[in-house]
Amino acid sequence: MIYEDSWVDAQEKAKKAPFTFFAPSISELEDIKAGSIVKICNGDERFWVTVNLISDEDIIGTIDNDLLGNNPYKCGDKVKFHKNNIYDIYNDSEQDSA
Repeated sequence: MIYEDSWVDAQEKAKKAPFTFFAPSISELEDIKAGSIVKICNGDERFWVTVNLISDEDIIGTIDNDLLGNNPYKCGDKVKFHKNNIYDIYNDSEQDSA
């Protein structure tokens, strides 16, 4: 089963509050591929998802951490979302240099 939800539009939030809310740039979003780890939000909590498949319109990924909210989906479940729903992109090279 692949879950869909009312994911928050991170790009729209960044446009409304450009000095206090940051979202990935369009070029960063274009670099996402299968295996990338991204953060999305359902309005209650943000969580990490490993990207499995990208089409022109949709991204399907697997939830990568335990969730605190009362959601129908959980860690290990698949979700469908769009690039504009991505809040953050995990960059392991930043962790390696810290």
